[in-house]
Amino acid sequence: MFCSCHKLSTYDLDYEKIDQKNDIENNVSEIKNLNLSNEIKNNNYGSIKYQEASKLYRDHIGYTYINRYYRIGYNFKECLQSLFFCHNESVNIWSHLISFIVFCGLLIINNIYFIKEVWLTNLVIIGSLIIFFVSTICHLFNPMFNSIKTHKMFYLLDFTGIMIGVIIFETVLFFLLLSKQREIFYILFGLCVLFNLSSVAIKAYFNINNDSITKPNFIYYILIVINFILILVCFLKTTTQLIYNFNVIIPFSISNFALIISIIYNLVNNYPEKSCGNRFDLCCSSHQIWHFVVSLYLLSLLIQVIYWINYLL
Repeated sequence: MFCSCHKLSTYDLDYEKIDQKNDIENNVSEIKNLNLSNEIKNNNYGSIKYQEASKLYRDHIGYTYINRYYRIGYNFKECLQSLFFCHNESVNIWSHLISFIVFCGLLIINNIYFIKEVWLTNLVIIGSLIIFFVSTICHLFNPMFNSIKTHKMFYLLDFTGIMIGVIIFETVLFFLLLSKQREIFYILFGLCVLFNLSSVAIKAYFNINNDSITKPNFIYYILIVINFILILVCFLKTTTQLIYNFNVIIPFSISNFALIISIIYNLVNNYPEKSCGNRFDLCCSSHQIWHFVVSLYLLSLLIQVIYWINYLL
């Protein structure tokens, strides 16, 4: 699939390990004192070009502990060409691109063979396709954006896709467990939409108005707690006996526990590369592990929903 010889360049970024608490202040000071070209030296660091702030690029746009094989300053055509050689986003792109293709096939199969409440399984597949498509686009075309702020706003699309997927999945869950308790269903659905879309607005506001070098990881923790509470209320309020079925509750608990652990361990805290130097620049980095966990989780979710439908309806 990939060839090692290509005309496009990848970049290795210098890495200096410093105390995490001082990282923000040191980088902001570094930014303000950078000797930039006349074209951009009077702008804020949201306009600093990648080539002139490699450490900044890694912290904001790349991955904090990934040091090599970055694509920088590519145009649209070069981004497409980068599908076919190795760089530090290759696994991120192909993991969700292949998942997108697989779920397109599942959508077709679902509508041919699965008759019972097919709209529910269609919703799960469509929610998954949104996540895979937006993620693939963001990881493939991110080298086209030449400032930190534009890059942060571009990746807001990825976050928005995830939130739309979460809303769809929880709507299916709420409907299956509360289809005969419509008042509670509408309340939980409304809260789900409100909280998850609000997180998109908060992150957009943070990206636009906050020049801090830190990322708003607190949003992920808040979302975990809020959505956990909504699902817990759904399980407590339902009158169906589904939740007492071990074939339902055990897979649901395991899959969601694995997803939460990956969010905290991989997506937010950048393990394993945070503790292992340069070993994961091309593969097996935290974000790549997160991608595989998401793909497996969504496939598991689809299988679980099919089982729930057969059990309940």
